[in-house]
Amino acid sequence: MYMKFWKSILGLFAFAFLQWVGLSQSAFVNLNFEGAQIPSGTQPGLISASAAVPGWSGNFKRVSYDQISLGGTVLSLVDSLHQTGTPSSLIGRYSAVLYSGPSSQDDPAYLSQTGLVPAGTESLRFAAQSFGYNFTVSLNGASLSLIPLSSTSSYTIYTADASSFAGSVATLRIDLPATPPPNVPPSFLEIDNITFSTIPVPEPSYISLVVAGFGIIFGHRRKIRFC
Repeated sequence: MYMKFWKSILGLFAFAFLQWVGLSQSAFVNLNFEGAQIPSGTQPGLISASAAVPGWSGNFKRVSYDQISLGGTVLSLVDSLHQTGTPSSLIGRYSAVLYSGPSSQDDPAYLSQTGLVPAGTESLRFAAQSFGYNFTVSLNGASLSLIPLSSTSSYTIYTADASSFAGSVATLRIDLPATPPPNVPPSFLEIDNITFSTIPVPEPSYISLVVAGFGIIFGHRRKIRFC
């Protein structure tokens, strides 16, 4: 009886400790990149990663502010208030742009962050536009199956099932592989407004309709272009 009592007490302490550890984990931050700390009057050039993309890490020490890549693996932060020939921000003032390197020997451009996926999460959603090689988004190393939800002239909204990570600590990583062919502009991925949503991924029938709609839109654009 005595041993059972202490086992119960230890079990309660262990449970409380695990709950405390889970609650003490930091939530994801700056998922919309609006947390950038750019002093007024900053000119295009290299700035610190901690100022440009606080909360995020990757294979970069400094970030290119309002500049494009001339062929190397680069993370750029674009500012809608200070456009200098770079892509426009997708949503809000700031968006992040990953540029891949020009060789298959180059490391992929990536962004990553570790945090607590909110309880009740069903899906991950974000806005993006890309050129070149396909990008990947993963949680704890597991690549997510990305589904296009809707599209505008500037970006596409993607979603992916993230329900199995709800309430747990996970590493979110966005990868853009290098662009090996010669004489090809570097691949790029502009991304913004990442959210963990309580809305489930749509049913396959809805997805089929969306894909068909994209085909009609792009076909219509191509017909206009060649008329």
